[in-house]
Amino acid sequence: MSNQNTAVDLDLRREVNRRSVVVQQAGIGLCALAELLGADGCEHHMTDELNYGVASAVLVIGELMNEIGLRLCEMSEEEQQ
Repeated sequence: MSNQNTAVDLDLRREVNRRSVVVQQAGIGLCALAELLGADGCEHHMTDELNYGVASAVLVIGELMNEIGLRLCEMSEEEQQ
């Protein structure tokens, strides 16, 4: 049973590691978007195309964060069983 628990722990750590890299990259992207939207105190002239691109990026990052959060909750529940 100990080997099985060790394998599960290793799988969990690998999954968390993969997901944490994605979350970190999403954070970097969101910071860049915030600066583009004026959080850096500079004025940026946004075209309609750029606005669409920013909106699309934010939507995808939001969906990704939701998916990762759900998966991590599932993993946590599996680990508790």
